[in-house]
Amino acid sequence: MLQRDERPTNKEIASFIKDIHLQREFATIAQEVNNVARMFQDIRKEWGEITKRVPEVVAKVERDRKKAARKKTLTKTCARTVKAVGACSTGLTAVVGTAAFVSAAAPPVIILLPLVIPLIALVTEALEKVFDKKSAESAAHERKCQDAMETLHDVGRGLAQFTEFINTFADTWAEIEGHKTGLGKA
Repeated sequence: MLQRDERPTNKEIASFIKDIHLQREFATIAQEVNNVARMFQDIRKEWGEITKRVPEVVAKVERDRKKAARKKTLTKTCARTVKAVGACSTGLTAVVGTAAFVSAAAPPVIILLPLVIPLIALVTEALEKVFDKKSAESAAHERKCQDAMETLHDVGRGLAQFTEFINTFADTWAEIEGHKTGLGKA
């Protein structure tokens, strides 16, 4: 240690300058460590917002899947009903045609029925095809929703693992930040 009346040697001056330079370097390093720690906090916050959205998206896809399943069930029911009406109209055509042929004095409605009933059969056949197509489309949409939900669950698991990694890394960095105060002391 220098006394007031002593002059410092060149070696002491060089050591003093070196200490000042090191203190500036340590201050710069400490600032950089603080900046990185702040960035990790920002990443944690943003990543948290992203991971919060995954369950919302899963719920939306699940609602869409249930809607497609209900639509598929409804269109299958409609198709069965139309098929039954078509089968009845075909049978009715045979009965009415025979009755109209046998009875020459049949009212005009009975005479027109053999013409109208096949039209009903054609319409029911067309409707049956439409409902079958809609049912198949709903089933395909339901499968796509199910696939999307499985993918989203996988994404959620991946996000959780990545969050764990970020947290571990950020905690390690926080330890480094805690030790930065001891960088210039030795």
